[in-house]
Amino acid sequence: MISSLRRLPCISLVLAGLILAAPSAWADALKIDLAAHRVVVAADGTETKVVAEAAAPGEVIEYSASYKNTTEVVLRNIRPEVPIPAGLTYVPGSDKPAATQARLDTGAVVAHPAVDAEGRPLPASRVRALIWTLDDLPASASRTLAVRAAVNR
Repeated sequence: MISSLRRLPCISLVLAGLILAAPSAWADALKIDLAAHRVVVAADGTETKVVAEAAAPGEVIEYSASYKNTTEVVLRNIRPEVPIPAGLTYVPGSDKPAATQARLDTGAVVAHPAVDAEGRPLPASRVRALIWTLDDLPASASRTLAVRAAVNR
């Protein structure tokens, strides 16, 4: 039903967050492509991804960000940050490769997976962005990062 669909957050807004995570000196050196796909699971468990223009509550969106070094030198210490847009909740364990840090709803950056003082996992709804550490990105090489989030009910 169309009325139950929610528009996804503007991809340019998410992309702007990704660009800000890279130093401005890399603006021409690092090409960033972002995609958002709705994950459709068939009865047999197989997954298909379709371009996400809208999604209903409970559906899962996979954000993938590809980083390409457009230079002839190694880029070092890249820290891409992929936000989890408002209205979506991070799906624990869906980050590929595993992120190294998480930005919480308080703005605090903590080790990932995020845990409380007693070592218990924090609710996934508290994770507002994931941060990766790419130590080296060789000349002309690419890396793709992915994370899934469910549309809130």
